[in-house]
Amino acid sequence: VFERMYGDGGSAEQRLARLPGVSSVGGAFPLPFATGGIPQPVGIPGRPQPPNGRGATADVYNVRGDYFTALGMHLLAGRAFTDSDNAGSAPVAIVDDRFAARFWPGAAPAAALGQRLTAAGAEREVVGVVAHVNEAALDGVAKPEAYVPQDQSPAFSAVLYFVLRTPLAQPASLRPAAMAAIAALDANQPITDTATMSARVEATLTQRRLAFDVHGLFA
Repeated sequence: VFERMYGDGGSAEQRLARLPGVSSVGGAFPLPFATGGIPQPVGIPGRPQPPNGRGATADVYNVRGDYFTALGMHLLAGRAFTDSDNAGSAPVAIVDDRFAARFWPGAAPAAALGQRLTAAGAEREVVGVVAHVNEAALDGVAKPEAYVPQDQSPAFSAVLYFVLRTPLAQPASLRPAAMAAIAALDANQPITDTATMSARVEATLTQRRLAFDVHGLFA
């Protein structure tokens, strides 16, 4: 996983997908276990809206490519985004099972399909439901999550994390080739925050163990 300023994301994905050992490529901002989720206002058309500052929020992710496959997320109902979900098509969204339970309680996740919500500046149709992904810690509070296509929300962020999935035993071995593929598009483009997802998760566990150790010293 690595971060770069968003430019020609499509060309970058194609270059990364051609690298030996890469099985799928996607992009997102924010990213679980990196920036963590960023709460955004969301709503359900037709439902009363609370006073300003008290409306519902969810962690909204701006994604592109085969993000869900690359991150190993489980599709529970509906479909993933496709290339046809672009700036010229009807706005769509994918929600997680926690979002579905929060806004359409008592129903199976598939009941969210076809429902409408407002997120990332547009009213959108729900076309898929995925399993919840913890955004900053394995035991963190489960916040509702929604996903929108990057091509339908270009102003959402100027930063993009590319996610590469690989069957290689040492995923970090892809780093030099991946960075070279991006540099071939723009040698002046800064690339930062490169790490495997397992390393990101382990970092949060290390921080938690350290917190327990410090607490033990002063208990």
